[in-house]
Formats: sequence, structure tokens, C-alpha cells
Amino acid sequence: MSVSKAPSLCLIDGSSYFYRAFFAIRPLSTASGLHVNAIYGFTTMIMKALKDLKPDYVSIVFDSKEKTFRSKIYEDYKANRAEMPDELAEQIPYIKSVVDAFNLHALEKAGYEADDLIGTVCHRFKGKDIHIIIVSADKDLMQLVDSQVMMFDTMKDRQIKSPQVKEKFGVPPDKVVDVLSLMGDSSDNVPGVRGIGPKTAAELIQQFGSLDQVLKKTDQLKGKLKESLEQQKDQALMSRKLVTLDCDVPVAFKLEDFRVRPWNTQKLAALFHQLEFKRLLEQLGLGERLETGQTRGRQTAKIKRDYPTIVKKKEFEALLKKLKKVSYLTVDLETTSLDTRKAEIVGIALSYPRAQKQEVCYIPLRHKSGEQLPPKLVLDGLKPVLTSPKVKVWGQNIKYDYLILGYHGIWISHISDDSMIASYVLDPSERHNLDALSLKYLGHQTIRYADVTQKGKKQIGFDEVPLDEATAYAGEDADVTSRLVILLRKKLKQARQLDLYERIEMPLVSILAGMEAAGVCVDLPFLRRMSDELEKLMTLNSQEIYASAGEVFNIQSPKQLSKILFQKLKLPVVRKIKTGHSTNEEVLTALGDTHELPGKILAYREIAKLKSTYVDALIELADPKTGRVHTSYNQTVAATGRLSSSNPNLQNIPIRSELGQKIRKAFIAERGSLLLSADYSQVELRLLAHLSQDPVLMEAFQKDKDIHAQTAAEVFGVFPEMVTSDMRRLAKTINFGLIYGQSPFGLARQLKIPQRQARDYIDRYFQRYQAVKTYMSKTIEEAGRKGYVDTMMGRRRYLPELRSSNLQLRQLAERMAINTPVQGSAADLIKIAMIRISEALQKKKYKTRMILQVHDELVFEVPEAELPKMRELVQHHMENAMRLAVPLKVDITTGPTWGDLKGH
Repeated sequence: MSVSKAPSLCLIDGSSYFYRAFFAIRPLSTASGLHVNAIYGFTTMIMKALKDLKPDYVSIVFDSKEKTFRSKIYEDYKANRAEMPDELAEQIPYIKSVVDAFNLHALEKAGYEADDLIGTVCHRFKGKDIHIIIVSADKDLMQLVDSQVMMFDTMKDRQIKSPQVKEKFGVPPDKVVDVLSLMGDSSDNVPGVRGIGPKTAAELIQQFGSLDQVLKKTDQLKGKLKESLEQQKDQALMSRKLVTLDCDVPVAFKLEDFRVRPWNTQKLAALFHQLEFKRLLEQLGLGERLETGQTRGRQTAKIKRDYPTIVKKKEFEALLKKLKKVSYLTVDLETTSLDTRKAEIVGIALSYPRAQKQEVCYIPLRHKSGEQLPPKLVLDGLKPVLTSPKVKVWGQNIKYDYLILGYHGIWISHISDDSMIASYVLDPSERHNLDALSLKYLGHQTIRYADVTQKGKKQIGFDEVPLDEATAYAGEDADVTSRLVILLRKKLKQARQLDLYERIEMPLVSILAGMEAAGVCVDLPFLRRMSDELEKLMTLNSQEIYASAGEVFNIQSPKQLSKILFQKLKLPVVRKIKTGHSTNEEVLTALGDTHELPGKILAYREIAKLKSTYVDALIELADPKTGRVHTSYNQTVAATGRLSSSNPNLQNIPIRSELGQKIRKAFIAERGSLLLSADYSQVELRLLAHLSQDPVLMEAFQKDKDIHAQTAAEVFGVFPEMVTSDMRRLAKTINFGLIYGQSPFGLARQLKIPQRQARDYIDRYFQRYQAVKTYMSKTIEEAGRKGYVDTMMGRRRYLPELRSSNLQLRQLAERMAINTPVQGSAADLIKIAMIRISEALQKKKYKTRMILQVHDELVFEVPEAELPKMRELVQHHMENAMRLAVPLKVDITTGPTWGDLKGH
């Protein structure tokens, strides 16, 4: 942005910046619990201002803690402002440290506001050959705008000059004080004249020229306006004193003090590392600055990247001799694709122990240039090591390497450790990619993939990367992974989470890989017919929509739809957004009773989503040779420990609608086999009964009662035999809603009932299940004290928002505190069941394959001859995966397609 040929001085309203950052950015905190959202936002805003404005001189101006002269004039000045939240106050010293590390001048004076200091700087340099840019959107500062001074709002990338001031206030900058004196300012509790708003104030100043003239000539006015001005003359004059900036603050400075200087990168690197600003470290290339220093007493890793490249047969043979003696081996593959079924191995990086040191090397296989060994020779040579049960294999996202090596004929025997999974167990809310982990735990900035392959049009495949660069990049990945595994295992032991990691998460890796490799068979002709049917249905629906709207428009365009609904049809506005009026599902549902069009739009959207997201995606992703779809299971995403799946997401296929259920019929068993579904019955409620030890809840499950009918009888005050299907449905919503810490507001909205009625339902529920209420209260209290919650297996979730002064964030965290031990324990339960079933299938060498995991359900592809045994085996291991105070119950169903199974 070019603003002037004269040197430019940028005055940044620092206090405004960190307040805006604090409330604009969701709560962020470091592993130690330090809140950092304001620091992060402030830092990025400063960097953006410097980048966009490119000033010659800069000063960051702050308010002082002390009261100003304005409080002496008017005791209630800013009295309506809440105290600074503790979460923000603790960040101020770090914000000042950021300014210092950027080598920027900071201006602050006891008893004065930042606005007064900014006004003083503008006044001192008035008439000098320098262009002043005030970085703020504060209306009080608009009185300073003139030919030399402009404002700039970085949030909106908007310049504010005299025309923009006049557009806002109806008067030029030199009359802004007069307008503010009349209209007052609610944000600062400046009274102004009651009854006079911005429009009237501007009209008065336009008519009479100034506040003094308005007050002198009130005889020319009539009615209430005249009366208000005459009665509140002193208030108007006082307000003028409050809004007028003091441009003569006794503070010493000279222009050269504000000169922009090079950043202190060592300070920035240390500070950003302490604050865990991984992206900023990466963005500014500051990670390497830490390699020779210390951060918070921790010696950072010294990684030299001088790894050997194995290209000679003798070198490879010497390597194999070393590997015969190793106890563990870290593997990192470089490939041609992220799709494990299509990827070719370009090179292999290895890290292994030798003489109490780590040795690292890179073996190129398919680079387009440079001397290399034949791939078959290398893979055949490494196979005995990788398939030896005596060699522990480590990796970062080792499942990926496991599958690719498997497709190349090498199935790793002993997957031992994964730095990504170790990080996830320690704190699921963190980022678990290798670059982030290296910065966080080793203080080392790794070479990024884009550094060696570039981006955009210039991007190349890894097979085109020169061998020396490929060796440094891949070798470093293996080196860093080894260091991380060693370090993270110690941290897991200290946190008492090593058992969870070793007994559940790591054994699950090969099981999930096996499920991905097996895939699930889909009926492609059925899907193609369904795609055609949905296309025809969409066409019919669109014609009905155009008829209902009275014109043809782009149904997928929220802007065009908004125009039809709210301008043409004049439907009530439910929710406003920055770009106009919302047309999301919630809004359209609310409008369903006012007009037929919103309902038709919702139906169209459902069909379009089913077609594109599921039907067409399944056709595209199915292996054309086998007709099977191979989803990827994600082990390190959900904070509760739940698994998720992607490409395609098989856990989100809708089951409530008829069309959604129809899609499940496309998932079929191979010829000679059937699908078997094993689904935990009301597992989260059973876990809640165990955790809360509620006698009423436990008795219901111990005697195999219908828990939803029992809750309905309790909540609605009727005999069990009088419970209707609607009552049971409502009780089911209440039962599961309360597990998720649902509020009366949330329950009311879900059930479409008054909030008072929802509160009454919740009160009645807790009157009957008193131990549940006690358990929930104790859980929130303990989580607030510790800062985290645990599952039954010790899975931990940190909830720093429990200490937030923001009520909404705190309530959200409380709901998570209630839900996580239940949902997380359910996640642990099904993982244990998967491990035990997998072990049993391998031991007996059954041909049955576990092919799907969806929430509380496992799906198997079972040869018909093994069906009776599988029913018994699966049910036994699932119902005995954990010992609870109530029995676990599993519903077993079989059928030729997933859609034919009971409950779907």
C-alpha cells in the first residue's frame, strides 16, 4: 500500500489491538496453561500492519493503568467498562515483550490514554515533511485527520481520510468533537445530551457551525430539542472536555526514536517457542535460530543433517550388517502419492542406534537422476529386518509406511512406536505433524516438504528432488522421529499414559491398516443407478423450486436465495451475517412454517449432498479392479479418542432419511459371505451408570429394562405401561442430551418446546437420577481444579476454557467435561474390543475380516461357514472388553448388505 512519497510514521493503537485480538480469537493456551490468544492476534496484526504499510517510523502506543484526568472531570467516565479479564491481563507482559523483540518503539504515559499520546505525536510533527498513519478504527481519533494525518483500519483494509470522516459523522474532522459532545459515547460512558443521536448532532453542527453556537442559539430551536439543550448545557460542555484529545502530553521523544529497525530474531524465536507459536516460527523461518540457544532452560536439539546417501552395493551390504544387530529401527518413506494403494517408493530414510548414538541414512530408489540401487535389491535386503519380531519399528504416522511396504510385499512384524500417536495421547488438542512436534519438543525447525518440492506451478515430485536435498529432508524426518519417540515415551510415563499408548493405541495401528487394506465391497451398478435417480429427482425439485419462487435462479447461491426469500417473498429475517442474511439449514427450518420454498430448498440440498458427497464419491473412490472402497481411519483427530474416517467418510452416511438408508444397501458382502454388524446397545448410558454409580440407572441395566421408557415414566410422571412412543422418543433425547451436558436452551431447541418446559424435564430427570447430577457436578469441579478430564483408561483431555471469564466458553468446556469421560471411555471400549477380536481371528486363522468401525458398531465380512462361530466370538469379546457395574449388551445382526442389517 502506497500512501505518500514523504517518510511515513505509523502510530499503532496497541491497547485497541490487543483487546480486539482477545475477543476476536478463540481461547488458545500453551501446554502450561498460559493464555495466548491476545498475544497471537496482536503479533499477527502488527506484522500485517508493517507488511501492508511499510512505514519508515513506528510507535506502538498503549493506555496506562492509572486513571486519567477525564475521571477527575467526570467520575463515571468509562464506568460501564468491565474489568480487564484475567486471561487478558496475564498476556500483557508478553505483548510488551513482542514489541521489544520486534525492536519497535513503545509509547506509554501514566495518567493518559493512548489516544492522547497519538494526538500529541501528531501535534508535535504538524507541518513537518512526514505522513502520519494512525492504525486504529477508533472514532475519537478521527478528530486528528487532516491533509497530513490519515487513519487505517487493518481489520477492513480501509483508509480513513477527511471524506470518510465526513461520511461517518456528517461533518469534517475538525467538527468531530462538537458532534461527539452532543451525541455522547456509550462505549466510554460520555453522557452527551440525552435524546440527541448522531444524525441530530450532525444536523445541529451543520446548521450552527459549532457546539458553542448551538448552545448560544437554542432560541432558534423548538420543543424537546430546545429543552434538552438548555437543561443539559453543562453536560454537553463537560462531554466536550471528555472527548477532546490532550495533544500536549508531557512526554519526551524525537522522530529518530521511532525508526523501524531489524527485528531481534533471537528474542523472537525464543519468545515464539515459549508461547508455542509454531506457525509463526515456521512462517518467519525462526526455528533454526533456536538450535544453538536455550528455551526455558531446555537445550534445543542440534541436528546437522549431514546424513550419508546409500548408493553403492557395498554401502548397502554394510548397512544390512549393522541392522542385524539393532533393537529398533525408525522408517520414513518418500513416495509418489499420499494414496497408499497407488504410491511408489522413491526413497527410504532409516534411523537406528549404534554405539549409544543414532545413525541415519537415506536410500534413494526411484529418483529421476543420480546413482541409485535397484529397488528390488533394497527391499529384499530390508525385508528380513522389518519382518523380524525382534526389531521394534518406529515412525511418524507409521500406518502409512506400514501399508505401502505391505503392498510391496513387506508386512512389518513389530510396529512399536509412533511419534504422532504419542503426541496425540499426551494432548489430543495439539497439532501432531512432524514439523510442529519438532518445534515444540526439540526447538528445531525441520525442512518443510515445500522447501524441497516448491509450490504451485513450480512444484515438482519428490522423485525430481536432487539426492543431496532429498537426503537432508528425509534423513532429518527419520532423525527427528527417533528423538521424539524417545522423548515422548518418557513424557507418557510421567503422565501415566504409557499403558494407554502401548495397550490400546499402538496395537490398533496394524488392525486399522488391515481394515483399510481389506476395504468394503460396494455394488457399483446399484450406485450408478442411484446417481441417475438422484439427478432426475434434483431436476424435478428444481422445477418445483422455480415455480414456488416465481423465477429461475441459482439454487446453490446463498446470495441469490437470500434475495428471493427476504426481498421478493418478504419472509422474516432469522439471522443476519456479514454478507447479508443467513440461509443455512437452521434458518430454512425455522422458515418452513411461513412458506413452502424453504422446505423445498432443504429437500434439494439433501439430495444434492447425498449424490455428490456419498453416491458419486463412492463410485469414484472404488477400486475398479476389486469393486472395493478403502477408507482411511484417522487415529489422531477426535479429542475424545474416537476414530474418524476419510476418503470416503463412512462414519457420516445418513441413516435417518429413506435415501440415506438406501445408500447403505450399496455396501455388500463378497459372494459366499454375509455382513455381520455388532452394535453396542446404549453404551454411553451404561458407562454413565458405571461412572456415576447411580442406583436407579444401574438397576435399569442390571434388570435389562427399557431405559428410555423408564426415563419417560419418571420425567412425565406416568406408569411405565402408559408411556407412549412419543414420550419414549422425548425421553431418549433427554437421556443422550444430558450425557452431552445439554442445557435447557439446547434441549428446548432440539425438542421444539418452551425453555421452561425443557428445564422442568431436566429437573425431574435429576430428581430421579440424583447420583448422576452429583457425578456431573464433581466432574466439572475436579476438571476445573486439574485443568483436564480423564476417561476410564486414563485418556486425557485438557480444558483450559474451564477457567475462562467468558461464560459461554466456560459452559461449553463444562459440557465437554461431562461428555468426554463417557464418550472417551466408549471410544476406549470399542478399541479394546477390536484388538481382542483381531487377536482371536488371527489365533484361530479365521477368514472373517473386520471391515468397518462406525461409532459403537463393528462390521465384519464373514464366510457363511464361519457365521455361527463369529456371532459367539464377536459378542463375547465386545461384551467383556471392560468390567462395568452394569452389563454391556451387543446387538448382532447379519445380512447381504449393510442396509439390510437391523437398526439401519
